[in-house]
Amino acid sequence: MSDCWKCEGAAEADRCKLIAETARVFIVYFTPDGLITYVNKFAEEVGGRLRQDVIGQNLLLYIPEREHVKVHNEIRRVLEGEISLDFESLIITASGEEREMLWSGCRVINENGVTEGIVASGIDVTDARRFRDALAKSEHLYRTLVDHSLAGIFIVQDGKFVYANHRAEEIAGYTVEETWEFSILTTLVHPDYRALVADRMSKRLAGEPVTDRYEYVMITKSGQLKVVEIWSTMIEHNARPAILATVIDISDRKRAEEARIAFECELERQKADFYKQAITAVTQGVLEIMEPEMIERYLSDPVIDVPISEPSHVTMTRYLIRDTVVRAGMKGDRMEGFMLAVGEAAANALKHTGGGQVMAGVRDGNVWAAVIDDGPGMDTLLLTQAVFRKGFSTKPSLGLGYTFILEGSDHVVLSTGPTGTIVVMERSLVAPRVPNILDLPKPWDKSIKS
Repeated sequence: MSDCWKCEGAAEADRCKLIAETARVFIVYFTPDGLITYVNKFAEEVGGRLRQDVIGQNLLLYIPEREHVKVHNEIRRVLEGEISLDFESLIITASGEEREMLWSGCRVINENGVTEGIVASGIDVTDARRFRDALAKSEHLYRTLVDHSLAGIFIVQDGKFVYANHRAEEIAGYTVEETWEFSILTTLVHPDYRALVADRMSKRLAGEPVTDRYEYVMITKSGQLKVVEIWSTMIEHNARPAILATVIDISDRKRAEEARIAFECELERQKADFYKQAITAVTQGVLEIMEPEMIERYLSDPVIDVPISEPSHVTMTRYLIRDTVVRAGMKGDRMEGFMLAVGEAAANALKHTGGGQVMAGVRDGNVWAAVIDDGPGMDTLLLTQAVFRKGFSTKPSLGLGYTFILEGSDHVVLSTGPTGTIVVMERSLVAPRVPNILDLPKPWDKSIKS
């Protein structure tokens, strides 16, 4: 691979130096024997050491001892003429903190073909590889770094690109020269994000406070939509304001994140379905968990429909339902069990959610009662405990004493979630007949055909 090459001309060198000093990457230049001769401003921030304290020190000042051999080997490769890309190592800051870095580097050759030193740039990937740009100190030192950066780097002035590295051209699909023919705002930025990007650019150029990082959707030359993450800062270019920015294509990361969220949602749905089926199976069909829209059919033609917001309302509601149950013909233990179930559900609604609504009626030989509230409901795990553990209570739930509700009902339908809880209790007016063992066929009865 070819070596780095130098800036030509003072203006070009100034621009390269400006890029280096404003770059959010760790840039260090050191001699073949490892002595540091330059670090940029960001290196001071990450390493926690002022440049005047590190100039003349050995590069290994930044490297933990266990990484020395690996770094020595990488430097040797560069001195032999290779350009180092995507080399990972740790650095240790002045405070003793270790940071994970992703490096690229190359050697610097003078006019006589002698290696003068090595320039290296590192991206701090400790925090999810947030900084992926690499800029250059001069045409010789920095352009190679910029061209091999993991991030796109560009300078915008008067709504046009005045500089862009290869990665920026790759992401957008346009060369710098092609962008001179149109407005980057109306061509590269999706319509939904143009107002946002225009606002950020104008405020930054006006010197107003604005966040350094944001995301938008880019329209590439081929028409492809890419989600990009951008960091930007205001600089002076040719004595006029401009914006220096780095851009990363995060489309794959966004898709992966969306896939992860979809997977987790599906996992939660399957878990909820499993618990619903398990509850129905364990209660032998007595308790069914349903979605709110499916439970509405159980609330038709009520003869009682009253609100509850204080203890006296619960007492009155129990009286009304008892009267309805007696009139329908239920009595004895079945009636008392059903009234206990209704009272438990109504008291829970009042205690845990501040009240609700009670409905009741008679349908197809059954009496039914429903307690409805708009509280936070129960999640799936709490629901299983509320159903099967006597006396279980959790303050945000309505789930106290569901065992009493099950014992006093022939069939219970439950819907619970963030928007509220509906519990419908049904009991037949007459107890179902339990087969007598004497009524069952005998295996020795020869009158029964096999």
